[in-house]
Amino acid sequence: MNKNEKKTYQVLFFVGVLAFLIATTYGIAQIWAFLSVSREKTEIFNEVKDLPDVYTPRVNWLPDEPLERPMEDYARKLIGRDYVRALYQRNIAILTKDTAQIQDYFTVLAKSKIKSKIDESKNHLVEQVELSHNIKLSYYSADGQIVAFTDFESEHAERVWDRDRKNMLFDQDSASYQVIMILEDGYWRIHNMKRVETKISLANTTKILNEKLKNSRLNKLKLAKGINYYPQASPFKNFWINYDSLQVEKDIKLIKNLNFNAVRIFINYEQFGKGNVIPEMLERLSHLMKVAENNEIGVVLTLFDFNSDFNLFNFTSTDRQLETILTKLKNNKALLAYDLKNEPDIDYNYQDSVLVNQWLSFIVKKAKLYDPNTPVTIGWATADKADFLSSELDFVSFHFYKNAKFLKSDIDILRSKIGSKQLVVSEYGKSDFQSLIFPIWNPKNSTFGQISDVSKTIIKENIPGFYWTLYDFKEVSSDVAGRWPWQKEPQKHFGLIDSNGKTKETSDIIINNSEFRPDSFFGFIPKFVYSYILFGVIIVLSWLRKNEIIHFLYKTLKTLNNRFLSKVFGKNKLSKMKKKLNIAVVSSYPPSKRTLNEYGFYLINHFRNKPNDYAKVSIISDILPEGNSFNFPDGQVETDSYQVWDFNLWSNPLKILKAVKKSKADIVLYNIQFLSFGDKKIPAALGLLSPLLTKLSGYPSVVLLHNILEQVDLNAAGITQNKLLAKVYNLIGTILTKFILSADLLAVTIPKYVEILEEKYKAKNVALIPHGSFEIPPMPSFDLPKGPLQVMAFGKFGTYKKVEAMIEAVEIIRKRTSLDIEIVVAGTDSPNTPGYLDGVEKQYGHVAQMRFTGYVAEEDVPRIFSESAVVVFPYTSTTGSSGVLHQAGSYGKAAIMPNLGDLAMLVKEEGYGGEFFDPESIDSLADAIQKVLEDEVYRVKLSRQNYFAAASLPMNDLADWYTLHFQKLLK
Repeated sequence: MNKNEKKTYQVLFFVGVLAFLIATTYGIAQIWAFLSVSREKTEIFNEVKDLPDVYTPRVNWLPDEPLERPMEDYARKLIGRDYVRALYQRNIAILTKDTAQIQDYFTVLAKSKIKSKIDESKNHLVEQVELSHNIKLSYYSADGQIVAFTDFESEHAERVWDRDRKNMLFDQDSASYQVIMILEDGYWRIHNMKRVETKISLANTTKILNEKLKNSRLNKLKLAKGINYYPQASPFKNFWINYDSLQVEKDIKLIKNLNFNAVRIFINYEQFGKGNVIPEMLERLSHLMKVAENNEIGVVLTLFDFNSDFNLFNFTSTDRQLETILTKLKNNKALLAYDLKNEPDIDYNYQDSVLVNQWLSFIVKKAKLYDPNTPVTIGWATADKADFLSSELDFVSFHFYKNAKFLKSDIDILRSKIGSKQLVVSEYGKSDFQSLIFPIWNPKNSTFGQISDVSKTIIKENIPGFYWTLYDFKEVSSDVAGRWPWQKEPQKHFGLIDSNGKTKETSDIIINNSEFRPDSFFGFIPKFVYSYILFGVIIVLSWLRKNEIIHFLYKTLKTLNNRFLSKVFGKNKLSKMKKKLNIAVVSSYPPSKRTLNEYGFYLINHFRNKPNDYAKVSIISDILPEGNSFNFPDGQVETDSYQVWDFNLWSNPLKILKAVKKSKADIVLYNIQFLSFGDKKIPAALGLLSPLLTKLSGYPSVVLLHNILEQVDLNAAGITQNKLLAKVYNLIGTILTKFILSADLLAVTIPKYVEILEEKYKAKNVALIPHGSFEIPPMPSFDLPKGPLQVMAFGKFGTYKKVEAMIEAVEIIRKRTSLDIEIVVAGTDSPNTPGYLDGVEKQYGHVAQMRFTGYVAEEDVPRIFSESAVVVFPYTSTTGSSGVLHQAGSYGKAAIMPNLGDLAMLVKEEGYGGEFFDPESIDSLADAIQKVLEDEVYRVKLSRQNYFAAASLPMNDLADWYTLHFQKLLK
């Protein structure tokens, strides 16, 4: 067969296929419309009708003045409640500059005054909160509709920032107010509130100082030989929730038998009910204290554990919990001291240290007010910060986990700052965990030697110490220690007693002050070293057996440095070993806004920076709008471009083939999905014939296909409920897939797709190449910027990506909580639903703090993601891997995801994490968003997990995978 005959047959074949497609593809348009969306990028407070559980100011009713009508207890309760709510609404309105916050609890007159105050503070951010009220009733109308009272010496706190939150003033004071409230529409509303210069003799709330009792407790503390305690089966956040009274009694008795005379325990702030302390939790705490008393064990009570909220609105809650617990325990004989905050200097990493310190000052003063007879301290993570507030504390405590040689100098420096005040090392120890795999350096001799040296220094310096901890733990939750094995496993192995109940050698050092005697030299070698040596020996023996040492050395040198290879073998020999390729990539490319443009941008640019693999990269893209042009980043490979195909153009396959020939490509890569070439049935189908056409013309062709029709639920997608039509659509989809499989290699991004293509089509040319992450920025801080929590959705919207559910979910959260939330919709309409976002914006125009960004340029993507608190995927269905998820991971963001097939598979298989929701339930979506926003530890956990998942599959590595496939095909 000569060349002309060959070309004739190719043309006839093409015409025949075209005629077949025209006859059979009618009706597929709905599926294509559904699939046409890109797989790429992808509040403060609402009206406050119910108080959040963190807002619990103290309300004290003084004896009433003579009244014409006695006040009913129920009415008094309602008035006090609505008065507190009204002031809370006012404070939120002043902070947010949003007068909509003051609708329920103020009359028209009072509202006008508040609006004036808001106008006066427009150039500042004002956060204020009332901490206590002393109410004396002076008038109660006969009809029960009007009430007047004086709020004496109401304590308040205030923070005032300039507009950019760089400078802040803090004030804590008290003032008296005359208040008139009117009952309207079921609410007691403030009608007038006027500050007055009047005082009253309040009952002395300061407890009487008992110097003898306080000194007794301090003297016991000086002699303390202590240990930190959690039960072995329920440490950290599981302790109080799963409180086992019998186990606590057993453990406290064991602590006594081990010759300890003091124990340090932790009160979980949230689990105890924040400002409304749960009675059952108080009963559990009282039981523990009673058990300790019966065993003559002193207790250092560490409060506010896992609290990292230092906003003024949280001051009232911590105040109420402090008052409740201290009032309950102040006379307990086992009580030694209060540790008011565990490791607040670690909170400096996530919160403004000034705000943390203000809260610490506040809570120290309050503790001395509620119980002046018990010593107070703060448990600093290191000695560096432990001098803060030392003049206000009864003793100074810090934790020590560094090398033992630094302890003496830390003590000396701290003593030079605090003088003769008592020091306590409230945590010290060292994990003895040794991994057989991970290089965690805790060999036995070194670990026990460090513990011994720290213990001896503490004794020599006459400082009480509390060892961390009694038990090794069988399990530690990821939100406490981190999710990775090298984070969690060491945290499990600090105890004196191992997970099998066996006492370790460490116990003899701590309990009996015994001298540690190191084992032989091998006791200084960690276990993983032996594993690595053994593994190395096996590898070497394996290669020796196969006589492949030279090949191994060659591959090692090549991996280390290709430049070094060129010197060893010479440039000519090296070029003969591996030919550089000319590659043509058929893909949309920015500034084109067509589907998969971002994926094409990053993949192509990684090819352009592999000069050892490629001689030239040719981009065969869609035609750009007039006035636009490509602006390529710097690259190391020659690059040219051909703008030849267009959306819904019938001649796309011929134009692409012409460009491929002109590029002189060795291989062609298609970065496509089913609707890359159009959303009309015929041009879209013709475009999918391009890989077959280039292959028949002699150019090896590889297709990267981002979705497959078999994973579309036609019923759920709203395409058809008719079973017969569904079979027709599936038949047409099968035919199209077979045409795509005619390429030399078909790459897909999800393992499930590989299974379907191999089982249904018996395909032998399918490869799994994960989606990958576009770029991996340096590890982010995972801290959120100051201001509203941004709940962001990203992508092209209107088909299966719809933002209405996200907006309504945030509105639900605003009604439930006081979270400061901003809704951000980042992206544009899907090509199939023009005007969708404009319609949504008009429909929800009444919603506060909602922003539509429009098209997000590539340089703005890092900012959009870094400012967000969570990334929401408001999908009703999915059609493949998610570029948005990989981008969210790259920037270290927590994800809120629908529990749908492809997306759920991707999360499981690629190591991502997220809070899932039912895509058919707005309440479920609201619950998921709220859970992540309210739990900072959980949010950071998900963010870190997603970052490391993204970092494990960088696009540069995937470009190497494609290169290997190209070279194999060409051979």
